[in-house]
Amino acid sequence: MGFEQEWADRRTEATQAVDAQSSSMQLNQLAPDGGGSATPPSPLAPGGSSGTFGSTPAQKRTAASKIENDLKPTTQWASDLADESTNNAITGFGGWDTCAGLKKVKETWETQAKMLLGRLEREQNALLGARSMFLRNDVATYDGFGPLNRKSGLDGLGR
Repeated sequence: MGFEQEWADRRTEATQAVDAQSSSMQLNQLAPDGGGSATPPSPLAPGGSSGTFGSTPAQKRTAASKIENDLKPTTQWASDLADESTNNAITGFGGWDTCAGLKKVKETWETQAKMLLGRLEREQNALLGARSMFLRNDVATYDGFGPLNRKSGLDGLGR
């Protein structure tokens, strides 16, 4: 099979796959019989079907550990593996226009890998710091009510 025939077959398959997918839009609304709730279910809406909203400190630690011990090392390994292969290809294509293209691809890959590793680091820190953030927020809210809790010079005069 020639390139043109294979390309035509792939285009046909892709077009059929897109056509097979539903591209309709559905709006949240009351059931046709008028029943149901006008409030769409959500984690915060009454009667939402999702059960609980949130996570426990143990779940946050588990997720942070997964990032630290699995996702970050695997991402770094994949980045290093790609660097090694790309460096070999750059050396092999030295002096060709392909070499310049491979250098640009390598530069883009390294930038994206660093961004992904940075994002994983920020997500891990956010998971580990969530408890502290909520605690600081609670203390700040409590402190905001401080002026209401102070005794006034007029307290006890009417007794």
